[in-house]
Amino acid sequence: MAYTFNQAERQVLTSQGVVEGLKTLVNQHGLSKEVASDYLSGFLGSWTQLQFDEAEKEIQRLQAALSRLKQTARSINKDIKIQASDPRISQLMNDLNALDGWTISLLETNFTIIAFIDPRKAQMKLTQLQSAMSSLMSKRSSDMEPFLKDPSMFKQYFA
Repeated sequence: MAYTFNQAERQVLTSQGVVEGLKTLVNQHGLSKEVASDYLSGFLGSWTQLQFDEAEKEIQRLQAALSRLKQTARSINKDIKIQASDPRISQLMNDLNALDGWTISLLETNFTIIAFIDPRKAQMKLTQLQSAMSSLMSKRSSDMEPFLKDPSMFKQYFA
């Protein structure tokens, strides 16, 4: 029979992540090493596999959305008049929304996996990503280069 964590134990796992949380539960709350080991094995087996499978599906959907976006962009020729009523512009925006949605979905899955192992690291990475993207967008605006790439702005995120 699988061990059921009480509310206080779930709080420890949620706030510290699975690895550090299990250490705390063993060392400070009397959880047996066997239960902790079984839980960690289950986590590394079934739970992560579900998350990895979800990420693979999101990547496939992201690739399909990108293909549709590229095809729509190719279909717009030089003589197009930029009007809201042009169905190709509407399709381009729909395709872009799909790409954006699947990108965010994959990002959420990524941060879910990180947070389950180390919630503090996940929060820190989110803050660093927001800061790096804000800095990049500001630099693009001030340099008037909307497609500027500057990997140096993401060094802290990958540190």
